[in-house]
Amino acid sequence: MTVSSGIINKLKENYESLEILEAINAFYQIKGLVIEETQKHPCQLQDSLLQLHHHLLAMIQPNPQKESLKVENFKKLINFIEEDIHRIINNADLILASTHKIKRLFFFNFP
Repeated sequence: MTVSSGIINKLKENYESLEILEAINAFYQIKGLVIEETQKHPCQLQDSLLQLHHHLLAMIQPNPQKESLKVENFKKLINFIEEDIHRIINNADLILASTHKIKRLFFFNFP
């Protein structure tokens, strides 16, 4: 199936290439949060998850470490994890919003 001229005209009227470029930037933000450690937004998600795991394991040992029992440790780690996850979700939502616009344009106009 080829794209009809009507859809191409609607695309010309409604398409904002800047949105796709913003989606690409959002992808790089996610990539930076998941893979790379940037100076602007240092990601400690993996380290935070590993530390949380370490603290939880230390608690269930026969002689738990006092350091691992501090509520502040858990609160800090969980806050770091949640902040990074929220940034990932916000960037993923931006990507979805831009692709959904194009999807609606194409699929609502197909016969």
